[in-house]
Amino acid sequence: MATQSAAVSNLCDGVVGSLQPTTLALEATLLELCKSQQGMLVALQRENQALCAHDSEFQYIQDQFSRIPGYMAKLKHIRATLSSMDSTSSDLKKRVKALHDKCMETSLAKTVQENMRAAEEKNLKARPSAALQRELEQGATEEASETPQDSPDPEPAEPEPADAEQPADAEQPADAEPTTMSTPEF
Repeated sequence: MATQSAAVSNLCDGVVGSLQPTTLALEATLLELCKSQQGMLVALQRENQALCAHDSEFQYIQDQFSRIPGYMAKLKHIRATLSSMDSTSSDLKKRVKALHDKCMETSLAKTVQENMRAAEEKNLKARPSAALQRELEQGATEEASETPQDSPDPEPAEPEPADAEQPADAEQPADAEPTTMSTPEF
């Protein structure tokens, strides 16, 4: 048995000896891996602590994002309001333009009417009243009877200029306002 145990021990020493460099290399790799995993755990713990420290900031961000649907609804309402205001504004612009055109036409018609009135007044000449006309005719016939028949016709009386004062009973144009003299009461 001693040989057997020596053979087994030699065999084990040979197998262990052949596997020992691989085992040592694996052990070194395993130690290196444990160290890197330990460093990774430390880094993860630091990041976790940093994230926990910023938890209130994340909550704030989450609250802000939860408000977005409300803001979107407000924006849709504002867009609808602006759209209706745009159509109302364009309608009002059309009405203002139509009113402006109408005012311009009215102003133009008024100006034309004033110009026509001014031209009419310019063309009007003072006419003597019916009573004055009879007196003038009687005066002309009396003068004709006083002058000899063989003398040339006397010069007809010139009508008064339009801007001269008319007698109180003289006819006035239909569109002119009547002038009345009033005596002040004391």
